[in-house]
Amino acid sequence: MTTYSFNVLVKDEDDNAVENATVSIYKSDGTQVGSSADTNASGTLATAVTLDTADNTYRLLITKTGYTTQDRQYIISQEDTSYFIELPAYSTTYCTVEEPARYIYGDRFTYSNSSKITDSTVAELINNNEGVINAYTGDSWKSNSATNEMYDIDYDQLTYDGFIPVAVDSLPLRTADATWKIELWDTDNEVYIDYVTDKTEGRAEDYYIDYDRGIINIKPDFYNENGLQLTYKYGTTTVPEGIKKLCILRTVLDLINMDNYVSEIKMGDQELQEIRRSVESQIKEIEYSYRKKKF
Repeated sequence: MTTYSFNVLVKDEDDNAVENATVSIYKSDGTQVGSSADTNASGTLATAVTLDTADNTYRLLITKTGYTTQDRQYIISQEDTSYFIELPAYSTTYCTVEEPARYIYGDRFTYSNSSKITDSTVAELINNNEGVINAYTGDSWKSNSATNEMYDIDYDQLTYDGFIPVAVDSLPLRTADATWKIELWDTDNEVYIDYVTDKTEGRAEDYYIDYDRGIINIKPDFYNENGLQLTYKYGTTTVPEGIKKLCILRTVLDLINMDNYVSEIKMGDQELQEIRRSVESQIKEIEYSYRKKKF
């Protein structure tokens, strides 16, 4: 039997070492190699794992709350001594990954390595439901980016104080930051002039933003069809309780409908179909109320 020392290097999407990520290694027959261990400040295991080249296929499971679980098959082609794994962070806005579980179990359940579903899987479901809710209600309660939207700059739109008002496509506007671009096409030099970096903001200056109405007002030096290119952020900053509950319920329904998770769902003596009907009824009620408000 030939063995060698094996380690991992775990980093996030910004190339920073991830500490306290739990690493579990399994043989091809499903049995675990040793015990699970956490990475140190360098993103590696303090003690290397001994692997056997006779079994050249291993499963690596890397988990950490707040990060997307990585489940990899590792095939030994030579006696490697380390394996790099990127562990991207996840984020949710409308509800946390714990809230759907609390709805089902109260405080008796947490996602763990032994569970049939991980917190990062729930985060993915939540992110998907956030998009579904946005599309259904015609609103957004998270930070979204509109990139390179084109608008006409027409002389006939000029106001008495020398501004042209540009009503953006997506509302509500979030406070402008360094990611914003308000770019006017310079027809003489064939380059964009960025008002955010090259001009002065203010009603008595070159441009100002009416956040309440979603209008960007600029004093143009040039007029052109599709002459203005905008990159900005939009979305309501506070998530209403109804939207939070809707996201929780839609995620709970997803979990109920997942075949590999059904066996873990128990809510007292309630039958699964009864739970599903209750959740579906509440979803319809909340969705109807928001559609009614919107339209």
